[in-house]
Amino acid sequence: MEEVANITKNDLIERYAISLSKIDKDIRAKKLSYVKIGRAIKFRRIDIENYITPSTSVLQ
Repeated sequence: MEEVANITKNDLIERYAISLSKIDKDIRAKKLSYVKIGRAIKFRRIDIENYITPSTSVLQ
């Protein structure tokens, strides 16, 4: 079953101390995935985890 997108921009601002302008900028830059439900923008938990956790790679 697919995860429900139920995290709002305000939730991100409160939980992670991210500014609204940073969220909007990263949405436009496609760094932050979202789901549009009507006029509302919502986020899935997995997308937030991927956004918050920086990807790391090992250079050899």
